[in-house]
Formats: sequence, structure tokens, C-alpha cells
Amino acid sequence: MLCRPPLTLRTFSQRALRSSRFAFSACGAGAVEVSGGGPLQEDSAQQGLVQLDTGRVIVTFKPGVSSSARSAAHQAAGATVQRNLRGGGQVVKVAASKTASTVQRYRANPNVAWAEVDALVAPDQVTTVTPNDPQLSTQWQHTNIESRGGWACGTGSNSVLLAICDTGVSTNHPDLAASLRMDLCFNTASNGPGNCDPVGNHGTAVVGSPAAIGNNAVGVSGVAWSAQIIPVRVSNLFSGSAYISDMAECIRCSADVGAHVITLSYQTCSDGSICQSLLGAAAYAEGNGAVTVMAAGNENVQAVTSRGPAQILDVASTSCANAKSSFSNFGPYVDIAAPGTSIHTTNVTVSCTDANANNVAEPGEGASSGNGCVSIGGTSFSSTITAGAAVVLKALRPTATPAEIRTALTSNTVDLGTVG
Repeated sequence: MLCRPPLTLRTFSQRALRSSRFAFSACGAGAVEVSGGGPLQEDSAQQGLVQLDTGRVIVTFKPGVSSSARSAAHQAAGATVQRNLRGGGQVVKVAASKTASTVQRYRANPNVAWAEVDALVAPDQVTTVTPNDPQLSTQWQHTNIESRGGWACGTGSNSVLLAICDTGVSTNHPDLAASLRMDLCFNTASNGPGNCDPVGNHGTAVVGSPAAIGNNAVGVSGVAWSAQIIPVRVSNLFSGSAYISDMAECIRCSADVGAHVITLSYQTCSDGSICQSLLGAAAYAEGNGAVTVMAAGNENVQAVTSRGPAQILDVASTSCANAKSSFSNFGPYVDIAAPGTSIHTTNVTVSCTDANANNVAEPGEGASSGNGCVSIGGTSFSSTITAGAAVVLKALRPTATPAEIRTALTSNTVDLGTVG
């Protein structure tokens, strides 16, 4: 689904994220080793496509080991021979909960050549889910990031909270309303709860790319369509422009109310650096278990400085051809890239009356209508699509730390070629 450079930061992310890859890696066997000489960890649950707790172990003894020595090894392991294999190995049966520890016991026996779990593996086939949303075919990003494969593993969860720090959201949009946590809504520009109605359409549009409700026969599908959305409005200006202080407050406020993933679709500093208040806010969110995702910006400039600490996942934009979008910023601070050109997403028409002629959208001065869909582009959508991927991952692995989620995202990607 996304793009990233290796350990050293590059000028432009060279890897494109594939959601089915990160999702299946999340719900599959993960780091558990099923063969070879390394350690295994016991797990009583089936782990996705590979079941390890089968209660079956394959054991092969070294040449010349007597039958009595073999019997002694089985007895010491508490195992019963179930089958003799043509290659000379044996399948033994143990209690399912002891599968991993039995393998270790056999491996410690000097008469054993090797031992491994007789794992139960699902057929190697591509399982996909296609929701019934009528405008899904216009969302090319789901093809490029292989969302359908990822959805077969998970679509997020209503226990995972995604905070959108933007210009507010249409609370009655049919593709969003049921997922909005208005009880947690906050307006950092007003420094208080409530008043998250949209100022312009940007906030409603960026919410749709990660979290538009899927399989509801309405509009479009978000990457993590089962997620719960915390709308946080960071601007009271009709232009949608926001102060850095309000952005930083949004990150902290979102973390305080339990957000697991926080996304901010603003380019903060033109030289590619990032303001210290945002770094501090992202570190605070990290300490509270939240991943912070930010847009790289749309000026098509190469930043020469790094944003430094890894608490922020910076996202550039790719086109449907898996190339850098013409508008996308790039440089050392970019961690990953995701679709951002002509993204079909949720939309709202907002009409405002500036009664006080102060360019401030005060309560009662704005009205939304015409809920629908629109095609729009920018790294704002790349960052929220990435945030959606993070939500799916968090739902699949509730105990995953922010660092583990970032690593899972940036490690399960597709190489797009030479960076630059």
C-alpha cells in the first residue's frame, strides 16, 4: 500500500505499500518459526494461514540411532508415534499446548537430526473481499494497494479509533455518519469540545479515503471501513488554514481521548523540517500508544533536511502508475508513499455566511449540503490512506506498539525502483 526507503532516509520513498501483504503478515504466523534450529514460541491460537498448535511434531533421528534410543526420546518428550514417514522421519503426537516445547525437547536430544512442528497450512490461494459500494470501481488506489486481499484479513475494527485532524467533517454524510465518534469531537481552534462541522470540504474528503463505510451499497469504500473516526477540527478560518499550535493540540488531544492512529493532512514547514511543537506532540502520542501520520506536502519540492525522530510517519504521493505524483514533495523526511493522485472519496458542499466579516467560521455561520463523492488529489489522501492501513494493522494486532506498526507498514512494500 505504501512506499518507503530502507533504514537510511532517501530522497523519495522507493517502495509502494501493498495492503494485502501487510494484512496477511499481520494475521499470519508472524515471527513464529516453524522449522529449522531457531526458537519457537508457544501459542494456543491458530495464527492466520498457518496453524502451529497442532499437537504434531516431525522428528528425524541421526543415522544409526537404535530403536530403543528412539523410544527413550519419545518417552522423554511425552510423545506417541503416530506415523512413520518414507524419508525416515516420524510424526509424533503430543498435547496441542505442548507442541512448541516438545520440538525444543527433541532438538536438545543429541540423537535427533532435526525436529519441527507438523504445521497445518491453508492452501496457497489469494482470498479477496469485494464490497458492494457502487463507486468502488473508481477507486484505483484499492487495486494498487491490493485492498481486496487485505480486506479478506480485516477491515479495521470499531474498537480502533482513527483521529482526523482537519477542517471538520459532515456529520450526516451517509458513508461516514455511522462511524463518527461525535462524543469525542473536539475543536482545537476554539479550545473546546464540539463544533466539528466542516469548514470547506477538505476534512470530509480526507476522512473518506481511510474510513468511508464499506459494503453498505453507498458511495465508496475506505481502507479501514470498520474504524471509528474522531473528528478534530484544527481551523476556524474559511480558508481551512490552521496554526501549528492547533495542530499540535490536535495530536495531544486525540491521544488523550484514546486515538490509536492520528493523521494530520497539512504540510507544516516549507523547508522540509518540522516544528518542534509537532515533534513533541507526536512523541506524546507515541507514549500513549498512538501512531502519528502526516502528509509530505504538495509543492513538488525536495527537502534537504530530515524531520528527525521516527514518531511521525511522513507520506508522499504516488499516481495510478505507481510513480511519484507530479505535485508530491520528496526528500529525506519521507518515510513511505501511497496513492494520492485523483482519489475518489467522500465530499460535502459547504456554504458559509461570514456575518461578522472576520474570515472566521463561527457557530451558525456554516451549512453543509450535497453529501456525495468527488475526485481530488494530494498527499493529504496519501497520508490518510496510510493511516487506514495502520488502523487495519492495529485491529489485527491490538497489542502492537506504534513502532511495530510503522515497521510493519514500511517493511511490507513494493520496490518502485531508483529513488530520487
